[in-house]
Amino acid sequence: VASFCSVSSPVPPYGESKPLTSSGPRGGVIFVPAFSGYYTPYWRYKARGMMFGITLQTTPQQIMYAAHEAICHQVREVLESLAKDCPTWPRLTKLTVGGDLCEQRFLVQMLSDLNGLVVERPQTSTPACLGAMLAAGLATEILSIDQFRQNCVPPVDVFSTAYNSSQRDMKFRRWKMAVDRCLNFDSVSDSDPVKLIGDGRDPDSFVRCSIPGSVFIVSSFVLVVVAQLMKQNGFA
Repeated sequence: VASFCSVSSPVPPYGESKPLTSSGPRGGVIFVPAFSGYYTPYWRYKARGMMFGITLQTTPQQIMYAAHEAICHQVREVLESLAKDCPTWPRLTKLTVGGDLCEQRFLVQMLSDLNGLVVERPQTSTPACLGAMLAAGLATEILSIDQFRQNCVPPVDVFSTAYNSSQRDMKFRRWKMAVDRCLNFDSVSDSDPVKLIGDGRDPDSFVRCSIPGSVFIVSSFVLVVVAQLMKQNGFA
């Protein structure tokens, strides 16, 4: 997102954007940040980033909100792909997150809402460095697991989902529709309505051409039924 936000962009630089809140207007914007292709779990280098649902009333905060949603939806895609590839693994119910983005309480709560998981955030900005320190301490036998748990484990903030499954799935279906457009950016089928209109053809021509035949079949069936009824009643 930072590389997308230039001087001429309607989106302010990441550090200058106003803090996002769950009570702010959403705007219905969907942002798929496939700037250099879409990799895990699709691996399509020809995919292109797209933004959907923009109006004249769309604000920079709504676009940033959509960018945060994109992060959470991409996490769900990776988790679902992992579940398909490793069906014997136990079902994931908890995530532990860290890094600069996770300093935003709003994003961590959104991650929990859109994935239906409990999310734990250690109260340290560099949990990866803490893990590296633990690995080094265990390898050199300077530190034991019990000593690490007693002295080095930071407190944890726990975030639980506030969405039900219907809300999550509705948002994810909209996201998947947008992703499908990005993945098929360079491939337009001959039956695509947009291509037919661009070629000066009627996208509903198949339906219109089938109407006379349908009317003939239905009317013939009605005439046969009426003839049978008349025969039974002695009109023949």
